[in-house]
Amino acid sequence: MKDLRITNASVPVKMFASALSCMVGLVYLVLLARIFIETQMKPAMIMKAYGSMEYVEVTTHAVEYLPFYLFFCFLVPISLFMLTSFSDKLKGFFAVVPFMFITLDIASMYLIPYLSASFAYVLWGAGTVLACTFLLLFLLNMYDMWLRKSK
Repeated sequence: MKDLRITNASVPVKMFASALSCMVGLVYLVLLARIFIETQMKPAMIMKAYGSMEYVEVTTHAVEYLPFYLFFCFLVPISLFMLTSFSDKLKGFFAVVPFMFITLDIASMYLIPYLSASFAYVLWGAGTVLACTFLLLFLLNMYDMWLRKSK
């Protein structure tokens, strides 16, 4: 697997991976726009939006967001990242941590109306970490594909 590196890929493969990454980024921006429209990304608005939801509404929301997070926003960038020249420790971090925060994000949606509105801060924090993680993955993938010297 060490020979299979995105750094060593041909230009057309790198162009495809870059275009795919950009499209995933566009999907993520649309998701962020929807979240902004619903909550203005403010914990007080998150409390208000989720605090009044019934279990069925929260579940519907979770079902809408999970595919975005899992498949569109993280499966592609993390899969590409596993083909980079970065260390196994860093790859291990990105193999686990985003999925932990996705779980925390979705769990917080359920906890706001049923346990405490304060979980809006957890939801906001988890979402912020996910956005930063996605951006970091994008930048690291682009660096490894286009700027790092192949070996």
